[in-house]
Amino acid sequence: MGVLNTKKLKIIAIIEVRMNSSRLPGKALIEVEGKPILEHVVNRIRLCEKIDEIVIATTVNSLDDPIDELAKKLNIECFRGSEEDVLLRVINASEHRDADLIVLSGGDSPFFDWEVANLLINKYFEDTSRDLVLNSLELTFPLGVYAHVVPLKILKKIESLANTASQREDTLRYIFENPDQFNIYNLAAPDHLRRPDLRLTIDYREDVILMQKVYENVYAHKKDFTTQDVIKYLEINPGIADLNKDCVQMAAPHTVRS
Repeated sequence: MGVLNTKKLKIIAIIEVRMNSSRLPGKALIEVEGKPILEHVVNRIRLCEKIDEIVIATTVNSLDDPIDELAKKLNIECFRGSEEDVLLRVINASEHRDADLIVLSGGDSPFFDWEVANLLINKYFEDTSRDLVLNSLELTFPLGVYAHVVPLKILKKIESLANTASQREDTLRYIFENPDQFNIYNLAAPDHLRRPDLRLTIDYREDVILMQKVYENVYAHKKDFTTQDVIKYLEINPGIADLNKDCVQMAAPHTVRS
């Protein structure tokens, strides 16, 4: 077990986002219940009391100016870096804010669960020799309910090793392709959240429609809704859950279905 540093580590959430997404361009600014998805992501991360600060990491491409403008409106730091080298962009954003421990999320994650993020952070501090703590290596939670907790020193390590375009474009791909080199901890979902069949991610228009239905019927009545609230709603309304059941996952190639 790692030795716990007596110095309080600075924990920063980094939201990776850009407008020119290959899957669904501009999806981070799609509005739901009067706010862009990215604003909902920020607000949900703010519910995680263990996170000290939030930074949006976008690109220097002028297409991403609206993201920068939204960050200013939300009083959130926006770091702009390489469009293709996402790994370096995240490292530079983390160094810019003197981060020690990073909680990675995407700007298209409207179902970010701060309770799960808290659990993952706690798991890191239970054993600080861990290089990566996550809940998506084996899919037990609904797809899209995830966070990755990784020390900055590990990101710097993989930055020196990652030598392919895909390993630079996907922040943690080097770890997923070389798991034997790292101490990885995967958090499995408790029984009441074990619904890997549900898609709570945004890649297709069907995913957007499902998200809008959930937000109209769950968020509208409970702004700090949890994953359990979403699961209950979809169990009562199976037709909504069926909207995107045939969509093929386009990202997270490391994830193994349980």
